[in-house]
Amino acid sequence: MQYLLRSTLVGVMLVMPAFGLVFNEYPIPSRTIAGNVCTSPDNLYVYFTANTTIGRSDLVGNIQEFNVPLVGSLPMGLVGCTFGPDGTLYFGDQNSGRVYKFDPANQSFVSFGVPGPKAGMAGMVYHTDNLIYIMAPSGSQILRMKPDGTFLPTIALTAGRFPHGLSSCGGNVWFAENTANRVAFITPAGLVQEFVLPQANSKPFATACGSDNGVYFTENNANKIGRIDMTSFVVKQWVIPSAASQPRGIAVSPTTVCFAEFAGDKIGCMPLGGGVISESAVPIASSGPNKLILGPDGNYWFSVANVSYLMN
Repeated sequence: MQYLLRSTLVGVMLVMPAFGLVFNEYPIPSRTIAGNVCTSPDNLYVYFTANTTIGRSDLVGNIQEFNVPLVGSLPMGLVGCTFGPDGTLYFGDQNSGRVYKFDPANQSFVSFGVPGPKAGMAGMVYHTDNLIYIMAPSGSQILRMKPDGTFLPTIALTAGRFPHGLSSCGGNVWFAENTANRVAFITPAGLVQEFVLPQANSKPFATACGSDNGVYFTENNANKIGRIDMTSFVVKQWVIPSAASQPRGIAVSPTTVCFAEFAGDKIGCMPLGGGVISESAVPIASSGPNKLILGPDGNYWFSVANVSYLMN
């Protein structure tokens, strides 16, 4: 059954003379707000979750949206965006407590209820052990689901951890503990190891895997970018030039680390391994750069929290 909503190809290209960079802005047809973003394994599309739809953009900005079938009576709150190796997209509805599978080939949806009690959702990732790891922040839990919808026993973290912003790195799943001032990883065996960050109340938000054996992360309240080495567990940090920029999403290429500055309306970048951070202003004021990925075209694609666009 198809749930195609509509499609568009309307790109707005804006040149920022101060930085010499070009931003491409693609309006979302339903005029809703994009959230999480991810790349399909065929390297043809960037997918995103929106209010009641999932969308995908080809690499020149042609956007399609697909209506997600509602289960229950609560309004939707779609989160997460991750692909299995077979090309199936997984995402969740944090309000109804359901995980969805979307098959791009036939544009069909299947959903599974998460085990109770519901504890919210804050992203998910398909890991190398063929499980989908789901962050349940309000309950400080990590859920694990097989592709057929079967759930393994819930991993309970210490209360008040608020797991968030996960990534699959070096055989483990790394994540931020947003309200506990820590980054952590969980092994396929279900063991969790946590690392306290150097300053209090840094509010780590998101993680990303580097090819240099590092996990990079944003510190929303400390206005820093961090890196933890996956072998030595040494933490390094870099201060973002713009004060109170509230960094959120982060992504890594073979040579650069880039991140979204929610309050600063900028995209910041530094060399892989650390160095001078450069910042580029997003053309739309108060747009709120949010989640960010490295696209298959080598560009950084990102959602914005306050206007109905997908950008790169």
